[in-house]
Order: sequence, then structure tokens, then C-alpha cells
Amino acid sequence: MVDHYASGGLASPARSSLVKGFAITAEEKADLIAFLESLTDVAFLENPLFGDPWKD
Repeated sequence: MVDHYASGGLASPARSSLVKGFAITAEEKADLIAFLESLTDVAFLENPLFGDPWKD
């Protein structure tokens, strides 16, 4: 996904001309992915107390 955004995404008539790609090094990409993974709280996501209240 990072590569997709860095490339500027796919060409499309609906895409804004303001959408541009950007340069990112392998180290920056690894750092970004590590940061994004740190935002995932597995204990919260797997806790049944916070699950779907209407699930059977």
C-alpha cells in the first residue's frame, strides 16, 4: 500500500490533479509500517467486551 501511495496511485479520470506521488526510502518505508502497526491494539480488537453486541 505504501508503494501504491508513493507512486501517486492509479491514473483515473476521477483522481484529483492534486494527488502526487512522493519519494520514500526503504528505511522510511519500514519506519512508517512499524509506526502503523503500533497503532493496532490487538488486546482491544480481540476483547469480546468490545465486540459486536448483536452477534449471536
